[in-house]
Amino acid sequence: MKSLRIFAFFLLLAFSFGSFQLSAAPKTLDEIAAEQKKKEKEEKNAPKEVKKKAAETQQNEEAAKQAEEEQSKAEEAGQNAETGETAAETPEPAEQSAAPAENPEQASVQIAKTYTITEHVIGIPKPLAMMQIDNAALMNTDPKAVELFEQASKKEKEEDILKNPGEVMKLWRQLAGIAANNPFAETARTRFEEWNYIVAFLNKHQENLDKISKLIPANIIPAEQKVSLVSQHLDEFGVAFGTDEILNITKNTQTAEEIAKNETFRNKIKEIQIARCNQNSGKDCFSTAKYFAANDEEKITFFGKACGLKYQAGCDEVSKVKNASEAEKARRAEEEKAQKEQQLKNELNKAGRKTRLIIATSTLAAGVVLGALGGVSFYVMDQAEKDRKTYYNWYLADQEYPEYYWDKASKCDKKRKTYLALGIAGASAGVALIATGITFYSIEFKGEKEVKKKYNVSFGASPADGTLQFALKW
Repeated sequence: MKSLRIFAFFLLLAFSFGSFQLSAAPKTLDEIAAEQKKKEKEEKNAPKEVKKKAAETQQNEEAAKQAEEEQSKAEEAGQNAETGETAAETPEPAEQSAAPAENPEQASVQIAKTYTITEHVIGIPKPLAMMQIDNAALMNTDPKAVELFEQASKKEKEEDILKNPGEVMKLWRQLAGIAANNPFAETARTRFEEWNYIVAFLNKHQENLDKISKLIPANIIPAEQKVSLVSQHLDEFGVAFGTDEILNITKNTQTAEEIAKNETFRNKIKEIQIARCNQNSGKDCFSTAKYFAANDEEKITFFGKACGLKYQAGCDEVSKVKNASEAEKARRAEEEKAQKEQQLKNELNKAGRKTRLIIATSTLAAGVVLGALGGVSFYVMDQAEKDRKTYYNWYLADQEYPEYYWDKASKCDKKRKTYLALGIAGASAGVALIATGITFYSIEFKGEKEVKKKYNVSFGASPADGTLQFALKW
C-alpha cells in the first residue's frame, strides 16, 4: 500500500512538470506576427494626447540627463578652482553671468556659437592690458607662443570679433596650453576667462531677446506691460547693444503705435541713446539730435558730436540746422521789430500823434492849395498887365476909336490889380499854412515824448525828418 502511494506521488509530479513544459513552449511565427499586428493596431488607434505625452516624457528625460551632465562638469570645474587656480577679474558687462569654466576645454560648446550684432557693441570686451615682461623670459620665449600672442591680439581688434568670439578664444586657449618658455601664459588664461564671461553675457542677451521677441507680438499682453519688459531689457543690455533690436521688435506689432507714443518708452530710448552718444557712438548722437533734441541748439550740439565721431549724416545735418536756425532767427527778429513798431505806433497815437499829424497834414494841404491859387492869380495878373499895355498902345495910335481902346485898357488894369491882390493873399496864406503844417509835423506833444522815452527811440525834430518819418511809418 505504501509503494502504491509513492508511485501515485511520482505520477502526479510527472504530470505537473509536463503541464509546465507545455505552457512554456516557444511561440510559433504565426503567433508572433499576430501579436505584432495587434500592437500596431493599438498604437494606430491610440489618442494623440497619449502620443504627445509620451514624447514629452522622453524629451524631459533627455533634458534631465543633459542637466545632470552639465552639473557634473560644473562640479568638476569647482574642484579645479579649489586646487589653487586664480580667476581673472570679471568684466563689468558680465557681472550677472555665470562663472566661466576654469578648464578651457569646458568652453568648447560656447565658443562654437556665432552671434548676430545689429549695432556697435559698447563696453565689451575690455582692452588687453599687458604687463611688463622680464627681458630674460622674453628672450627665451617659445616662438610659437609669440606667434599665437600676436594672432590673438590682432584678432581681438577686428570690428566683427563679437559675431564669432570663438576664434579669438581658441587662440588664447592654445597660447595658455604652452607650458614651457611662455611668459604670456597668465595673460592668455586671463583673456580666455574674460572672453568666456563675454560669451556668457552674449548668451544671456540673446536668450533674453528671444523671449521678448515672442512676448511682444502677443496681443493679450497690455502695451504698458510690454513697455515694462523692454525697459527692463534696455536697463541691462541697452548701453552695450543699443536700441535698434528693441525698436525692430516693437515696430512690427499691432500695439507698435501705442508703445512708440508711450512716454516711459520714449524716455528710456532717449536715455540709452544719450548714454551711448556719451560713449562715442556717432549713430546714437545723430538719433538723439533727430528725435529728442528740444531746440536747434541741442540739435547742433548732438549733430556736431556725431560729425566729430565721423558719422557723415551728422555733418550733413549741421549746416542744414544752422541755416534753418539763422533764417528762423531773422524771421523772428522781423516779427518782433514789426510788433514793437506797431505797439509804439499805437501808444503814440493814443498820446496824440495821430491827431497832430492829421492836423498837420490838413493844414499843409490847405496851404499848398492856397499857394497854388496865389500862383495862378499872379499868372492871370501878368496876362492882364500885358493886355493893358497892348490896348493902351492901340489907344494912342488909333484916332478913330480912342474911347474903345481906353475902356479895354482900363478893364485890364482893374483885372491886374484884382489878381495881384488875390495872388498876394493866396501866396501869403499858403505859406503860412504850410509853415503851420510843418511845425505840427515837427513839434511833438508831451505825451508822445514820454512814450518815445519809454521805448528809447527818437525821430528827430527837424521839419524834413518829421515829414520823412510820417511818410515812412504812417
